[in-house]
Amino acid sequence: MLLRKEMTRIILGVLSLGLTFPLALKAQDDLVKAWKKVADDAWKFAWEKVEEEAYAKVKDDPGLPRVLLIGDSISSVYVGPVRRLLQAKANVHHPSTNCSSTVVGLEHLPEWLGQGKWDVIHFNWGLHDLIIQADGDHRVPLGQYERNLQELVQRLKATEATLIWASTTPVPERIEGGGPLRRNADAIAYNAVARKIMEEHQIQINDLYALAVPRLKEIQVPFDVHFTFEGSEVFAKQVASSILAALRQCSKEAIP
Repeated sequence: MLLRKEMTRIILGVLSLGLTFPLALKAQDDLVKAWKKVADDAWKFAWEKVEEEAYAKVKDDPGLPRVLLIGDSISSVYVGPVRRLLQAKANVHHPSTNCSSTVVGLEHLPEWLGQGKWDVIHFNWGLHDLIIQADGDHRVPLGQYERNLQELVQRLKATEATLIWASTTPVPERIEGGGPLRRNADAIAYNAVARKIMEEHQIQINDLYALAVPRLKEIQVPFDVHFTFEGSEVFAKQVASSILAALRQCSKEAIP
């Protein structure tokens, strides 16, 4: 953990220093690309360190409630800290994959849900849906996203678990060649559609977008949708808190 935090501090320090150079200089473009490469390499290094933990199979304590986290790589990084925060309070599971878009969710939800009973399901789809493809269209257009999410919510409600929807996290400014093209305006639009669905179904909302916005320079990898480990821990605290509140509300027995 200390190594991860130290890497993050070094990377963000280098980036912040470089960004003070005049933007008009052509050399700036080369520097930005080089810095983006540093951030990418750091994310790859960091992800390799947490992948085993993120997708680990959890052996349930039969005396504890069962919680399922469904989401993309953002959730895959905060699931470990969530498990630690809810240790001795809940069995916390995550599918052994990046849950990607609503299209992927519709295809694989039965296997992710499995046969066991879930007490709480904390879920999100969005970052992969709003990717802009080479033809200029979104991977999953907004109208299709709405229909897909409606179907997914109906299936999740059928589990009789308490549901918590997490809003899609902010999309930063992107540099040329810096990964899939996304726009923050789309994150806002897709979140608005999702929020309307959740309100219609009276599903609890965990607004990770609002949590992140004031702290983006502190917790997000520059030019990248991913977050630093400090950022993931910030998310984990709010995710764990929302899950614990839901468990206390629906449990007949007191949860410490």
